Amino acid sequence: GTLFNGSADVAVGLGRLHLLNSTGVYYLQAGSWVRVTGACRATGRGARLEVVRDTLVVVPGVGNSSICLYNPTSGAASLYSLTGYGVTEYTSTAVAGDVVYVSLCDVARARPVVAAYRVTGGTVGPAGLYNVTGCRLVGLAYGSTGRLYYVLEYGGIYEVDTVTGELRLVPALLPFTPRGYGDRLEYYGGYLVIVRGDGTTELYILSPTG
Repeated sequence: GTLFNGSADVAVGLGRLHLLNSTGVYYLQAGSWVRVTGACRATGRGARLEVVRDTLVVVPGVGNSSICLYNPTSGAASLYSLTGYGVTEYTSTAVAGDVVYVSLCDVARARPVVAAYRVTGGTVGPAGLYNVTGCRLVGLAYGSTGRLYYVLEYGGIYEVDTVTGELRLVPALLPFTPRGYGDRLEYYGGYLVIVRGDGTTELYILSPTG
């Protein structure tokens, strides 16, 4: 019954498929959704869910500039304020180890960024900041050897070196225009996997080297 209109998300972790919507976070068990918590929930477009080791990490969405953490074992929930950043309508997230990457807009400097946060022991701390080419990212993924990949709305695919901060356009021609809610980017086995939204059933597999 959940519509993926930018206010819902799914994530795999802790051996389960999790769902985020406006009433909380759920996991799938025997064909039914069981609510884990209502303390962390989607409050607008741009809501995203990730599982970082033993913690559920929720970006609530537009109008709520924070990150919500929930530990299913302890039942503890906490909020971390994203001071100085605005959550965009097409917010994207990615995870590498204990770090979650979030696409945001730097309000003070009027520039788009991907902010990295380290999640440990129920707390969040800044771990890096990377300039990107637009606020509306319709997909973000962490690849091998410290590379971040993202798909820009109405644009192409870009690669960010998380060590040097270098940004480059991936030489791959997309056979469609990225422009809707529900688009998703994943990195698997050395390839980028793009799942399209916009009511399609299309999936593309591309090499980041072109």
